[in-house]
Amino acid sequence: AVMTYLSACLDSVRSKKVLLQASGMTQFAMQFTARQTCMHVDISNNFLEELQEGIFTFLNLTHLDVSYNRLAKVPILVGNLRELLHFAADGNMLTQLPLSLAYMDKLQHISAADNAISDIP
Repeated sequence: AVMTYLSACLDSVRSKKVLLQASGMTQFAMQFTARQTCMHVDISNNFLEELQEGIFTFLNLTHLDVSYNRLAKVPILVGNLRELLHFAADGNMLTQLPLSLAYMDKLQHISAADNAISDIP
């Protein structure tokens, strides 16, 4: 099987969104040049099995959609995204969500439908 690897680089201040839904990705990495400008990442409907740590360094991120991938867990590092308002992880293979989500003051919307989650923090 061919592994799909996509690197999104946002050097322009105008590039505040990464919309890569249903692009067949098995891995996702973003260049660190985008850390300060990127506010919205939608990588839903792909084949991601894990979230790389780099995405959790995007401290201005307000929207993160990782729905309908193959994720078995959401790393505790999601708690580093202090500006996050919207987090969606529907349709994965999650059995729990990290406790760090419960301490995110700005988070207004969490969606994790169609998973096997038994406890919510």
